[in-house]
Amino acid sequence: MNRIAIMQSLLLLVFVADGAWADTQYPASDFLIIAHRGASGYLPEHTLAAYRLAMEQGADFIELDLVVTKDSQLVCLHDISLSRTTDISRHKGFSTRRRELEGRLDWFVSDFKLAELKQLRTRQGHAGRNTEYDGLYEIPTFQEVIDLVRTFERETGREVGIYPELKAPRFFDEHNFPQLLLDELAANNLAKEKDRIFIQSFDHQVLRELRRQTGLPLVMLLRPSSWQNPGTPNVELGDVAPFVDAVGASKYLILGRSGMDSGFVGEAESFGLVVHAWTVRNDQVHPAFEDVHDEISALKAVGVRGIFVDFPDTAVGLRDTW
Repeated sequence: MNRIAIMQSLLLLVFVADGAWADTQYPASDFLIIAHRGASGYLPEHTLAAYRLAMEQGADFIELDLVVTKDSQLVCLHDISLSRTTDISRHKGFSTRRRELEGRLDWFVSDFKLAELKQLRTRQGHAGRNTEYDGLYEIPTFQEVIDLVRTFERETGREVGIYPELKAPRFFDEHNFPQLLLDELAANNLAKEKDRIFIQSFDHQVLRELRRQTGLPLVMLLRPSSWQNPGTPNVELGDVAPFVDAVGASKYLILGRSGMDSGFVGEAESFGLVVHAWTVRNDQVHPAFEDVHDEISALKAVGVRGIFVDFPDTAVGLRDTW
């Protein structure tokens, strides 16, 4: 991805707050490209610029992690803390707001109101990636991302889905996090858009509670129970199948260490569950494969129906050759 293409994308980041969803149909695909934190391989994760670039590169869905501010606003950040992906350490006015939580000294989202977080700027949080765009972008709200998608759809006539994760929901219990998400979806006429929204979480209890409140597709996120035994999930599929529609599984659950089919996808399908795999990265290829194209092809071959990717253009380009 060259600098000119990125800059062209950034020039398009002007959007309005209202407008209808596009009338076009969501693209039918048996292999979804889900932009993990936006086009996070090229730009700082969870920024409007990264989401916009992902859509331009052809992603079917943009994936975003949601956390809750002190004044109960949904914002897009992977962490409940702020130091990894923002410049908060440079803001002297916030120096006294750092505190220790579970052995970690940091600044935490839940201690800041939205107006305070808007003073921060994002930075590259992934070691070895481009830092050229550090300090340029705000932390976006969930509403701002929805508005961005609407604008893109009006401009292009192509629909893009939204794939939010409730990040560490128990940490935000006092805010009734799941209800905040459902309310914001309803306010944007998305509460019944079953082909446009996936809601994901690592917390099966939260998903169980959500099933009582929504018919939207729910996704249980799964990781290996241990890296010594990567083929065994940390939660049994049979325990979550009654209330979720899909699983978002670590690629190591699906391909193990050897790159061979572990049988996980077949087991999930026996429970009626679709499998999406995380996370495919050009700069962090599964060690069993020579390059990311081989990795993606292997995931498709074993029946994975979608992949979370940091470099959407790579995955879309490969899919276009099939």
